Amino acid sequence: MAMEMWVSLGGLLVAVLALHASLSRPIRRLDAAIGELRRELTGDLGALRSELTGDLGALRSELTGGLGALRSELKADIAGLDERLSSVEERLTGVDARVIRLDERVARLDDRVVGADTRVARLDDRVAGLDDRVYALAVGLRPQLHQREGSEPGGAAGSAG
Repeated sequence: MAMEMWVSLGGLLVAVLALHASLSRPIRRLDAAIGELRRELTGDLGALRSELTGDLGALRSELTGGLGALRSELKADIAGLDERLSSVEERLTGVDARVIRLDERVARLDDRVVGADTRVARLDDRVAGLDDRVYALAVGLRPQLHQREGSEPGGAAGSAG
């Protein structure tokens, strides 16, 4: 290798070392800043964790208390609804009994109406029979009535002519 090559390599080595020396101080400062930032973040995350843990614990206890109160309220409401439902069932049973009695009365009335309808039909038949008899009597008496009218002085026969 030629001397010029060694000189170039030496110059390059010096330049690299100078660059390393000039960059090592900012790199150390950057490492220090990163370390400080890491410590701050670790502290902040620890504080945040403890704060969240406390908040979650308080929220959990609050929810547990609220759910317990809600459960007891719901149990009381359900018990009240059960009582109301029992009362309604008793009333419906009473209404059912009254409806059954009314159905029995209506059935008896229907029987009476059927009997009355039968009697009315028989009366209609009897009235029709009487109408026929009255008509027959009227037809049978008509010649006699005409004779009477003709024999009376100034009767209908004399005025018709």
